[in-house]
Amino acid sequence: LLAAYAPPAAAQGCTDVAVQIRGISSEAFDEYPLLDTAKQDILLLLYGRERKECPDDLRDFAASTRDFIKDFDKAYRLQKSQAFEDRSKALEVAVGLGQRAQELSKMKRPEYGLEAEDLLNVAQGALQGFLFAQGGDYLRNAEGTAVSRDKIRYYALASRAYEIADEVPAATSSKIKAQTLEERYRREMGKADGLFGTAEGELSEARGLKGGSVFSRVTAYALAREARALYREAKVYYDYHHEEGKVTATEERLRETADSMDALGRGLMVYFAGVTIVLLASALYVVDRLLAWSRDTYEYYLGNE
Repeated sequence: LLAAYAPPAAAQGCTDVAVQIRGISSEAFDEYPLLDTAKQDILLLLYGRERKECPDDLRDFAASTRDFIKDFDKAYRLQKSQAFEDRSKALEVAVGLGQRAQELSKMKRPEYGLEAEDLLNVAQGALQGFLFAQGGDYLRNAEGTAVSRDKIRYYALASRAYEIADEVPAATSSKIKAQTLEERYRREMGKADGLFGTAEGELSEARGLKGGSVFSRVTAYALAREARALYREAKVYYDYHHEEGKVTATEERLRETADSMDALGRGLMVYFAGVTIVLLASALYVVDRLLAWSRDTYEYYLGNE
């Protein structure tokens, strides 16, 4: 007798999925109200039928709609992250949303009525709105940052968003900007890193020579001066591309190079000052001897006269 009153399995399945959909809450609903409309459409479709008439295909259609809404919420939360990896993942989730929207279109039955048709339209509209919003945001971020690496990433994300939305001109334009800037970035950063590496070698060699003979210290000073010039040239590229970490490292090396040059310069000044004093003293002594000899000679000749 109790079994006679048990609800059909399919009906219970529809009830379960309806409860799950009704319980979905997402911040994306505020920014993309079409997503909330899709939620209301599927609930109307489910509640507008008698439970005993809830077929498996309708339950599957509702479950797929539920998954679309949940995945949309996931993409929305990922794109709110400051990490480029999360934003890239959000776009890949959007790819899955597009595939799920196509599946919903194939699963729709004529008997589902206007609610199902409207659901498909608003779901696709919400996805397109999301992709266009992301593409526009990434383009503005690219134009608003001076950091070349971030600018390249933003252009690439914008290109990907427009590509998924089938907006070919915008996707191509963003892709070209990303590729052009990346080529220049790689070329100039490679040159800067090469300059920095050469300067490191010369500074290291200068440090090894500064405790040697005076000739070694002169060589060390010349090497340190050359290293300073190379660091300065590398810093021009780092500054242009706003590589803050490398700018800081280069500035630290410039300070160390300046300290080495000052120490070597002071040592050489003391050495050459000492040599100058010795030479000057020797010259004065020789002059004094010559003058004494000249006086003695004069007195000798005067005595003869």
